[in-house]
Amino acid sequence: MDMNHVTLVGRICQTPEKKIVGEQSLLKLRVAWNRRAKNEHTGEWEDAETGFFDVSAWGFIADDNDTLDIGDKVLVSGRLKQRSWTDDDNNKHSAIEIVANDLGQIRRART
Repeated sequence: MDMNHVTLVGRICQTPEKKIVGEQSLLKLRVAWNRRAKNEHTGEWEDAETGFFDVSAWGFIADDNDTLDIGDKVLVSGRLKQRSWTDDDNNKHSAIEIVANDLGQIRRART
C-alpha cells in the first residue's frame, strides 16, 4: 500500500493569504524548515539545510488558523500535491505543496 502523508514543523516566512474560493475558505502559507547538525570540527550545532514548502489549508482548518503570522511556529500534517503547468513561453514547470489535514501554532509552554 502506498501512503502520501507528511508532517512538518517550521516557521511561517511570508504573510499568510486567506481568500474565499467558491464557498470555502483557503489559507495559503509558506513554511520554512531547517535541519541542524553538529559540526564535526567545532562540536557546535549549526543549521545544515533549509527548505520551504507552500501549504494550502481549506475550510474550517483555514478559518481556525486565520490569525497566524510571519514567524509563528506551526505543525502541519497533510498530503503532498504536485501541480504541473506550461507558461506563456512554453516552459514546463512543476511544484509540490502540502495540502493540510491539520494545522496549528506551536506555542512554548510557560514555566
